[in-house]
Amino acid sequence: MKPEELQTASVASADQSHDEEESARDREWDQIYPSRMRPGTLRVPLQELHDERSGRLDAAKFAEYLDRPLKQIADAMGKSYSAVHKTPAAPDAQPFLQSLKTSLVILGDVLGNRSAVLAWLNSPHPDLGQKTPLDVILDGHPNAVKNMLQAAIIGTPS
Repeated sequence: MKPEELQTASVASADQSHDEEESARDREWDQIYPSRMRPGTLRVPLQELHDERSGRLDAAKFAEYLDRPLKQIADAMGKSYSAVHKTPAAPDAQPFLQSLKTSLVILGDVLGNRSAVLAWLNSPHPDLGQKTPLDVILDGHPNAVKNMLQAAIIGTPS
């Protein structure tokens, strides 16, 4: 081989070795910090439930998603219909709505679509005394459903 061919072959070999090391580091990094979790890929699940202006959760959008009157959501939150209608993304509504959203996100991840989520929410459940999860939520107890779902996800019996 001519000297320039040896140099080219040596550079090509070094580049290939570097590429293999880089690829191994990328695979290792992807296991530690999956690409779906990286900043360029962050997502807000069920973003349609948020107020576009403030970013807070919006009770009217939950009512629409659940196909229930806003009055039922207001009653479940212990608020007047007029107050919730006027300010559906009020700061004091956020704890209730966040608990409900957590349940909807879990269900969406497990069941895959809104239709299946609504079917589950409207089906009597033995751990809820044969009440539907939606009835429990609308009775003002969104944490009961959220806690049941979180326990199921981590494998804790209810």
